Amino acid sequence: MKIAQYFIVFIALTIIFMTGCIKSSVIGDDILKNDEIDVEFVDTLPLIAKTLHNDSLRVYPTSARSFLLGQLKNPYIGKAKADLFLDFQTLGEVPDSNEFIFDSIVLTIIVDTSLFYGDDYDKHHLEVFELSENIRKTENDTFYANQTFEYKPSKIGEIDFVPLGIDSVDIIEPGNDTMKYGEQLRIRLDDELGQRFLSDFDVLKDDTLFKDKFKGLYLKSTLDINSMIGVAILDTKGQKATKIEVYYTIDSTLHKKTFPIHHIVSHFEHNYEGSEMDYSFDNAEKGDSFLFIQGMTGSKLEIEIPDLTLLKDKNLNKAALVLYTVDDASVINDYPSRLSTYSIDSLGNKKLVKDLDFSIFNDDPNFYFGFGTETEENGIKTTKYNINLTLFIRELIKENIFNTKLVIIPDNRIQNPGFAKFYGVKNNTLRSKLNIIYSNTN
Repeated sequence: MKIAQYFIVFIALTIIFMTGCIKSSVIGDDILKNDEIDVEFVDTLPLIAKTLHNDSLRVYPTSARSFLLGQLKNPYIGKAKADLFLDFQTLGEVPDSNEFIFDSIVLTIIVDTSLFYGDDYDKHHLEVFELSENIRKTENDTFYANQTFEYKPSKIGEIDFVPLGIDSVDIIEPGNDTMKYGEQLRIRLDDELGQRFLSDFDVLKDDTLFKDKFKGLYLKSTLDINSMIGVAILDTKGQKATKIEVYYTIDSTLHKKTFPIHHIVSHFEHNYEGSEMDYSFDNAEKGDSFLFIQGMTGSKLEIEIPDLTLLKDKNLNKAALVLYTVDDASVINDYPSRLSTYSIDSLGNKKLVKDLDFSIFNDDPNFYFGFGTETEENGIKTTKYNINLTLFIRELIKENIFNTKLVIIPDNRIQNPGFAKFYGVKNNTLRSKLNIIYSNTN
C-alpha cells in the first residue's frame, strides 16, 4: 500500500513538472522537503553575490511608447534622474491665408499614469528648452541613455504640477467647441517660437526643412524631488498625441496647426554618492549581507553558483533562485515588477537562461516567473522573487559543468526605475538562496 502511495505521488509530481505550472509549490521552496519517494530538498548551496553597475542602455530605437521624466531619491540608490529630448514633424498643412494673426503656441504632453513612481504628491517643476542640435541625423542612428543633445540656454516654457493633480482638461478648440481631454500637461511656449513656425510656409510643407529650422525640445525636471511620471507618445486610446499646437486667427476665427511628436530619446543620470548602493558595488563581502538592484542604468546582480557537484548523477526536479526584499517603511518601495536572468560562460558571453527563453518562446510568463510577490517569511514581511532555473541547471549538469555565473536585471529598464534592496546570500535575517529539489537515480 505504501509503495502504491509513493508511486501515485511520483506520477503526480512528474505531471506537474512536465506541464511547467509555476504555482508556489512548484517554484521549489515548499514541497517534498523530507523523505517523500527519495526526493531531497536543498537550500544551502553556497552562493557568491555582488551588486554591479548595469550596462549602457539603448534608448533609441526602442519599442517603448512611454518614457520616464523626473527624479527618484532615497538612501539606497542616491538619486536617479530622467530627462527627455523630443523632436516633432510637420503634417504639410499651411494656413488658408497669409492674412493671419498669431495667437499662441502650446506643448501638450500626454501623461502615462501607469508610470508614476515615488511620491505622487511631490511638486514637479518642468522647464522646456529648444534644441540647437538635431536628434536623428541618419536612419541608422542609435542612442544610449548617457547621450545628450545641445540646447539653447534660455528656457522657452515651464510648468509646476503634482502627479496626482494631473487631470482631464477642458480646451477651447477652433470652432468654439470646448473639448475635454484625458490626463495631460499643457505648457505655453515662447511666442517667438510660434511666430517662427508660421513665418515660412515652404518649411511647413517639408519635414526635412522643418527639422532644420526647429530641431526639437529638451524637457528638464529641475526640483530635488522623489517623483517620476510617464510621458506617452499617444494616449491609451491611441488618439491624442504629445504634440506642439500653434493657434492663430483668420478674420477673427481661431485656427490651429498641429506638429505631432516624432522621436523621444531618454537621458538618465545616477548619483550614488553617500547611498548604500555606492558602498556595495563589486563587493562580494557586502553581497553576503545585502544586494541592490535598480532599473534605468542603475545596478544589476551577479550571482555565482560555484559548486553544483551535489547534483552529479542526480535527477534534478526543480531549481529556483529566491530573492527577498528588505521592506523599509521609511522608503517608498517601487520594486521592479519582474527580473530577467542571463548566464555568463567562461568567455564572458551572456545569453538568456533557458527557462526564460522557453517562457518567451511559448508565451508563458509563469514558466520562468521572476515576478515579485508579497509574502511573510519567518515572521518578516517581504516581497519574494522566484526565478525558475530548472532547465538551465539541467543543461549544465548534462554538460558536466558544475559552476556558473548569473546576471540579474530588472525588465524593461527604459520605463522602469524600480529598485530593491535584497537580503544577501549569507544574511542571518532572511537569506537569498537557491532552492534545489532532486531525486536519486537509483
